[in-house]
Amino acid sequence: MLHSAAATFRGILSGDLSYFGGPVTSPAVAARLRAAQIGAILHYLPWMMLANASNALVLVAALWSSPDRPWAIAWASVVIAYSGVYGIRSLRRGPTKVEAVSERTIRRAVRNAFLLGCTCHFAPAVGLVDAMRDGVAAGLHRRSVHSRVIDDDVDAARLERGVQPIENDG
Repeated sequence: MLHSAAATFRGILSGDLSYFGGPVTSPAVAARLRAAQIGAILHYLPWMMLANASNALVLVAALWSSPDRPWAIAWASVVIAYSGVYGIRSLRRGPTKVEAVSERTIRRAVRNAFLLGCTCHFAPAVGLVDAMRDGVAAGLHRRSVHSRVIDDDVDAARLERGVQPIENDG
């Protein structure tokens, strides 16, 4: 029973769509279908890596004034390095036509995508949880107080020049 479940799981990870009601294909056709899947991944890989690096930079910018900045920079450095290596490698390789791909290659692609997704999204998820717990409310309060101080300074400058200050409800 356990062997059967493991075989089913390996089949799903290998791209066999018959488990979801798809057609049962011959090994040659399945290899060509897997090749088309890998070809699509290789085609878009540089842009996916650029998106991952951009997301890392956005998180660092968002956490720049946070006490978590060193962790965000370290995490972003890892993500940007990984994205840079694989993105540049993919660009250098150029367009390739893949004819047939093994089930093992698809399983490795799924595993690597899962690990990259976990790596790229772990820090933002943890950072957002921390921000929701204590950072966002404090940050909004500081901004509100800071903007009132600036408004008061502007009003004082206007009074010195003889200009009536603008009434503010907030």
